[in-house]
Amino acid sequence: MSFSPATRRRELAMALRGYRERARLDSTKVSKQLGWDPSKISRIESGRFRRINVRDVLDMLTLYGVDDPAERERLAQIARDSRAKGWWDQYADVFKSELPNLEAGATIIRTYEILCVPGLLQTPGYAAAMFRGIGVLDDEAVARRVAARMARQEIIVRDNPPQLHAVMDEAALRKSVGGPDVMREQIEHLVKLSDLPNVTIQLIPHSIGAHAAMTMSFTIMCFSAENAPIVYAEMPVSPVVMYKHEDVQSYALLYDRLMATALFPEDTAAAMRSMAAGL
Repeated sequence: MSFSPATRRRELAMALRGYRERARLDSTKVSKQLGWDPSKISRIESGRFRRINVRDVLDMLTLYGVDDPAERERLAQIARDSRAKGWWDQYADVFKSELPNLEAGATIIRTYEILCVPGLLQTPGYAAAMFRGIGVLDDEAVARRVAARMARQEIIVRDNPPQLHAVMDEAALRKSVGGPDVMREQIEHLVKLSDLPNVTIQLIPHSIGAHAAMTMSFTIMCFSAENAPIVYAEMPVSPVVMYKHEDVQSYALLYDRLMATALFPEDTAAAMRSMAAGL
């Protein structure tokens, strides 16, 4: 699947809200006329209604005076797409957020990590060591999480893949996750990935000292023109997704500063080769 049901929901939400506002109808009036619970409109327009019915979309468009057949069919198809199931649904016990769903629809992914290799770039051995390190000790549970992580990575090599830009603090590669053999394999894997035309990797060297993002990891995802960029940040309890333009802009500026601080991609590749040779 090269689109994201989650971003389709956002696209549909913005279109329906726009048509409602142009029709000068408030959500309470719409709910009454359609015989719906008052909260249903707000859930649809916020993109939180995950299984929206195509009939409901068409009824809303009729109420809003949208009678153009092509536009009605376009939004009906977006509604169908928003209900689609992706490969990640089979790993609902592993993924506690919509991260892989969002990644599926991204055209650009810009990620920054402090102390670990980004999930989209991890080897199976490194990922397994990471999961054991956070307390997942059952072998079957570890294997399932590794399988889910490897499935996420397929977007990098699919047809029309997203542009992936990863910035890492050097500490992420100096930390011996799984031991020297695992780290050597991981670093060599990063070197190979950096040769792909859609993958760029940069390291922030220890010599830089203090820099702009020493206490946070985050990912910025950009989508098609119909969907604004978002920021995804892992937190101790649950991830946070930021949609506000000013928040996304702040993180985009921060990412630009990190890129300027980091080694150039070709110098990063040379540094990683040296690290792998020393293990």
